[in-house]
Amino acid sequence: MSFVVVTSLESLVIASVACGEAHTACVTSLGDVYAWGKNNHGQLGTGDFVSSSKPKMARSLKGSFIIDVCCGREHCLALSRKGELFSWGSGLSGQLGKDQTSSCFPLAIDALVGVPIHKCATGDSHSICVSVSGSVFCWGSNQFGQLGLGSQGQLGHGHRENEVIPRVVEQLRGDIVVALGSGRSHTVCARVRENSTCMEFMSWGANSCAQLGTGDFVIKENPCQIQSLRGIMKTASNISCGTEHTFIVGNAETLNEMHLRPISQPFIDLAAISRLSESGKPIADLCQAVTDIFSSASSLNASFLTGDHYETGLMHSGIDIISLQKAYSLLSEEPLVKKCLLSAMKVLTTSTAITHPPHTTTPDALRVYLILFENPLMHELDTNPEEIRPLLDRLCRGISGLHTDMRIVLRNWWSQYPPENFSRLVKLLVNLLQIQTTADQHWNTLRVLEELYIANETSHIISYKQFYSLHVSTIDIPQAYHSWLTSKSVFSFLNYPFILDATVKSTFFYFESAMKQVGQPFFTLAVNRSNLLQDTLVQLKELLKPENKHTLRKPMKVAFVGEQGLDEGGVAKEFFQLVCRTLFDVNFGMFVPSEPRTHLWFHHASLESFDEYRLIGVIMGLAAFNRIVINVRFPLLIYKMLKGEPPTLDLMEEIYPTVVRSLRAMLKYDGDNFKETFGLTFEVSLIRYGKETKFNLKENGDLIFVTEDNRKEYVALYVDFMCRKSIQQQFKAFSEGFAAVCGSNDSFCGPALSLFRAEELETLVCGEISDDVDLLLLRQKVTYDGGYSESHKLIQWLWEILSELPTDLRRKFLAFTTGSDRVPIGGLQSMELVIQREGPDTNSLPTARTCFNYLLIPEYSSKEKLRERLLLAISNCEGFGLF
Repeated sequence: MSFVVVTSLESLVIASVACGEAHTACVTSLGDVYAWGKNNHGQLGTGDFVSSSKPKMARSLKGSFIIDVCCGREHCLALSRKGELFSWGSGLSGQLGKDQTSSCFPLAIDALVGVPIHKCATGDSHSICVSVSGSVFCWGSNQFGQLGLGSQGQLGHGHRENEVIPRVVEQLRGDIVVALGSGRSHTVCARVRENSTCMEFMSWGANSCAQLGTGDFVIKENPCQIQSLRGIMKTASNISCGTEHTFIVGNAETLNEMHLRPISQPFIDLAAISRLSESGKPIADLCQAVTDIFSSASSLNASFLTGDHYETGLMHSGIDIISLQKAYSLLSEEPLVKKCLLSAMKVLTTSTAITHPPHTTTPDALRVYLILFENPLMHELDTNPEEIRPLLDRLCRGISGLHTDMRIVLRNWWSQYPPENFSRLVKLLVNLLQIQTTADQHWNTLRVLEELYIANETSHIISYKQFYSLHVSTIDIPQAYHSWLTSKSVFSFLNYPFILDATVKSTFFYFESAMKQVGQPFFTLAVNRSNLLQDTLVQLKELLKPENKHTLRKPMKVAFVGEQGLDEGGVAKEFFQLVCRTLFDVNFGMFVPSEPRTHLWFHHASLESFDEYRLIGVIMGLAAFNRIVINVRFPLLIYKMLKGEPPTLDLMEEIYPTVVRSLRAMLKYDGDNFKETFGLTFEVSLIRYGKETKFNLKENGDLIFVTEDNRKEYVALYVDFMCRKSIQQQFKAFSEGFAAVCGSNDSFCGPALSLFRAEELETLVCGEISDDVDLLLLRQKVTYDGGYSESHKLIQWLWEILSELPTDLRRKFLAFTTGSDRVPIGGLQSMELVIQREGPDTNSLPTARTCFNYLLIPEYSSKEKLRERLLLAISNCEGFGLF
């Protein structure tokens, strides 16, 4: 036998060549692929099934610039310079990576679109590749475990069935795989582990001829180390596998970065951009690099990587965010480069990698989303919406189409974002939402915002209020409400309540309340001031009967027996103030103050009946239903529990801060003699009726010591007992009363109220403690009486004085005039305030009728006197609930 020159290829420079069972393929220096031989399964990639004795170009790969080709028995793989992987030929065993029995056209492997691949290999009927970050994928025949997927098959996937879709070899996840090869039914690779000074060689699959090098003839269904090469061969430049044998070319030189970084893979980083941006360098070079990299998902996914990008996974993106931002800053300096960057992004966002995201199982393909969202051009939505909005629309559609597991990966990456980056992204998408016009666009953007919202709930990066969208404040309330309740398949903003602010949610709540009303438009509560609590309890107990419950869901008016006048809102407000003052008085015995005396908590051993707790729930529900803010100092935990959320250590801190500090200290303790140091068992002591009573936190808890191993369980049980079990009956009665007014069937919260966060529910009931009490907003709704007007000099003095007050005194002024220092839903601008002249100049202090929001001010002779009298009045004001 003699060698024959392939004359038709003499004019070309051949970069690599590969052979199958009866076909050959080669790659030229120009990135073109030629093939010849048998073509019964389309393995030549020429678009037909006609065999050829002469090389024919695979024309569909023209322009992809192929750098490597591998041949299986009757199929081929080709790797492009940008890290894209194509397959063609026989797919009877799934070796094409797609559900096709054959293909005569080279096609990208959908599941690997966007994954930056830098090496590939083929066996008889199986395929393997490795990404830039070291993820190893196998697919195809798994008869002998050659896929390395588990204990019952060569794919290592836990079974011996073939794999059609590329799967990650889990045992190699996190390792740096730098070389690989495949024989007929076996696979070999070289990996580098963290802090290692040499490569390790792994093999798996068929072993009838000892081709695995493991010293036996046993099939290996998981990657196993070739022990005989350990310490002898530190690096490898090539692994070649025959039908049933293996060659490894290596040496004993020390590992370095050049062994780890795939030289052929195009990528860009801060150093490259800095070099191309240097003075005197042709701007065209930088433009070309930007165009090449930013138009390719696989290339971009291989760019801006950290040194530990091989550990990319659920909690680690492998992206150097700081370097990425610096790189974008350099690219933004030159208008021509910015233009190229924008054009490249248009190409990328219209590619299948974005518009039809792959069903990939690796996070390697997700970096592109983070990189693009960090691009400053994306944040020019306000100034360039025509070009930027379509890019963002497509990005959101891409993320929305990802598999749930992959969206969770993105969510976890975002949960580690710096607040500035996270806030900027949320603001961008909220702004995008406001200019989108179709339900599909809204839905895709909201799904991305939802992932960000969940990430924020976990990591508490920014305020939940930054997710609010002004866009939804203009929607048709009745239509949106009915659509939301009746058709879950129709898009509705109400399915994403995190974008609705408390004002919008309250509008839905009041609309829902109005719908519940039947018969008379209101009901009247007639009470004696001298027997206020008992009268209220008797009448509300009657209304709580099943046949009367609908009455509670009407506007309420109050009449004090023996007093004239109609209730236009002020009498009801006074009623709520008087009732709450009694019920929430710590001397009444139903509630106890928290340690810093800032909140009230249920008394675990109250002598009062549960009817009183049910009454408080009804009172809170009626106040919310009738738009009356009551001054109740409950911790956030109560509203969380009304929403069905469990107590946590963080929430418990508002009630028992000293205890929580001790528990946290115990959780962090890393000293010796833990058991002796703390001396705790699984029990808790409470004082009930003057005596200490002990309760087991679990069965035989008094006999079980708290140790380093079980301390987390102890804390969880302690929190649950103190915040839930110890006051279970009191809270049950309270929540039943609240549900009687605001609930729906067996739920503590009706449909509209379910939209509220616990913090927003608290605001609905008793207003919000705001860090910025802008009293000048009150001016929008103020009316004047008794001779005062907006232009009166005393009124001018008053607003000047109020604008100069510090926040604590502004809150006191608010409490003095309205009975509460909290801001109601809708803000101060939604409140009505009447300022009335109370006679001529005098030394008397200003007074207020908090039930009606009346402020009575004498006509003081000077601004200084007004300031002195006003500050004295508000500083000595005491409201209920402040103890």
